[in-house]
Amino acid sequence: MTEMNGYAMPCLADEHGTPFISFSDLSAWCGECGAIYPGNFIIEPDTPPPFE
Repeated sequence: MTEMNGYAMPCLADEHGTPFISFSDLSAWCGECGAIYPGNFIIEPDTPPPFE
């Protein structure tokens, strides 16, 4: 999981990540146990934008 604009967003581990996530200084964590994910990640495909 990651958080954008106050919304929790599902994410997936990814070898390279994306420039947007790198520049946004986002972090990811496990949605079940809350452990911080130390690697690169992407927002899960087909996730709606983080705003209404």
